[in-house]
Amino acid sequence: MKNFITLCGLAVGQSCFALTPLGEHLDIQFTYDRTGDLWTCKARTTETGVDVLSDFRDVYLPLSDKLYNPPTPANSGARIPQPASPAYAFTGIEPGEPLWLAVQNTPGIGEAWPGFQNGQNSATFGQYVETDTRLPQPQNNARPWIKVMLKSYTYQGTGITPTFSLWTVSNNTPRIWMTTADGIGSGDFYLYSAGSHAHTNFGFGAMGIYRVSLAATAYRGPGQTNPTSESGLHTITFAIGPVARWQATHFNNTELEDPSISGLAADPDSDGMENLLEYAFGLDPKSGDQTPLASGLGLPVFSTKSEGGSLYQQLDYPRRRAGDLTKPTSYTAEFSDLKSSAWQTATTESVADFTGDQASLNPIWEKVSARRAIPPGQEAAGFGRVRVEQTE
Repeated sequence: MKNFITLCGLAVGQSCFALTPLGEHLDIQFTYDRTGDLWTCKARTTETGVDVLSDFRDVYLPLSDKLYNPPTPANSGARIPQPASPAYAFTGIEPGEPLWLAVQNTPGIGEAWPGFQNGQNSATFGQYVETDTRLPQPQNNARPWIKVMLKSYTYQGTGITPTFSLWTVSNNTPRIWMTTADGIGSGDFYLYSAGSHAHTNFGFGAMGIYRVSLAATAYRGPGQTNPTSESGLHTITFAIGPVARWQATHFNNTELEDPSISGLAADPDSDGMENLLEYAFGLDPKSGDQTPLASGLGLPVFSTKSEGGSLYQQLDYPRRRAGDLTKPTSYTAEFSDLKSSAWQTATTESVADFTGDQASLNPIWEKVSARRAIPPGQEAAGFGRVRVEQTE
């Protein structure tokens, strides 16, 4: 699926950076209150040895579209090729196709690394011997098990296979806990014990915004008796790839559920610029004045140039770097004269880094100058536009 938007280069509020990224080690921390028979769930991170608990409504978990390279975490991303082994078919992805992964082992710097944690005394829950074969066997000791269930998930994006999966690996074999490739059923849950900390693999079949809703339950005891209440739904937002991260940074949880606000074809600030264009040129989607987010970004500038006796139409604009992204944003500079409705693509293009106080843009952005030579005898005046496309 493709989003297609055009922009005429002659066309010559309120800002909300809604969610905070947790591109680091974090724990999904379910906690149970026996007195009130109530569950809570927070995102737990550790800063300078101090636990920080965040509401999942205020944060998102980013995963990049860079290749996973565990020997060099500074340069490692979250994308891997789907393994060829049939044991991994549960992800719903064809062998060799990209799969985005919050890994169980060594993540890249800036990648979300979620696990499950519960710091409560084991006496909070009833203890019993769990026979689920996805756990390392044999399970000889009674433990205070907590059951985390996948209840629902939503997806915003244009991916063909937006599946979500959660698994562990034991003896080089995947233990499948959750997968949406075959729908969501009673077997889509994960077990860990109170007072413990455990990591799993979180896998995603396409880039985009995922809203994964979980609930927890356990037993009050003795043993496997007197179940607790089931917790309410706790929704975790994952932003896979640069477009999704941009959306999560600019829209809150409610808005991310509504593509008419946060979707790439939406125009929430009614400035005539759809979100894809705001993303492509570094604008604020919630400010109707088309002001760029940084000096050096902004809408294309159209001009005519005369060099060496030749005339040119020219478009100057910022462009997001393609790098090794699987689905980079596509920019096409096009020109037209005053007498024809046909658009012609640029005949030459030069790319440069930003300099001076704009150099901090270079990891993500580059400067583009696109030209079309004006044939002899043709008027220099005309129109210019940059066509932007995004596929996922």
